[in-house]
Amino acid sequence: MTIEHKRYGSKPTAFRVDAQGADPILHPATGAVVGTKTPLVAEFAIFGPEFIPRDENGEPLATDQYGNPYMSADIRGNFWDSEVAQRENGWTDEETQAVIDQVEYFCQRQPDLVWRLEAPVLTAPWPTFDSQDDKNVVMFAIEGGLVPAALAYAVQQDRPKVVKELQAYLSEQHAEDQAEQALTAA
Repeated sequence: MTIEHKRYGSKPTAFRVDAQGADPILHPATGAVVGTKTPLVAEFAIFGPEFIPRDENGEPLATDQYGNPYMSADIRGNFWDSEVAQRENGWTDEETQAVIDQVEYFCQRQPDLVWRLEAPVLTAPWPTFDSQDDKNVVMFAIEGGLVPAALAYAVQQDRPKVVKELQAYLSEQHAEDQAEQALTAA
């Protein structure tokens, strides 16, 4: 089974979508716990350490009703990538697909909370781009001052020769700019 990996965003911080919990696996005859199922969870955040926010004097910024300092957490993200999750969790393609299906369900039922992130589809920087050979595309992009747009579109259209030539041109331009700045600064 080949899966199509996807990326998603979420509005709430640390949003989770559970496809399967770490339920116990019971022996059919004895009912004894012989293991647990692999938890399948899309976690839309990276959790860092907890800390106590402090002011410039080192005092806690806030305390609860008992005088204990409030703890805060370093949470970053609001995104989930199925390919990264599969690699980090050691999931099979079937397990990954189960989580993707559950996240897709949330995308359909609660689009204000979860949505699919898709790369924008670029349009050709000029009308004849797709019909031109690689050499003419590079020449036209440079002469027309359209190198960044042509490079982005060439990457999306999988034209490696154009990408290589335009990247080389940009690198050369950057080196010339650096040299010119060094001369004017001296």
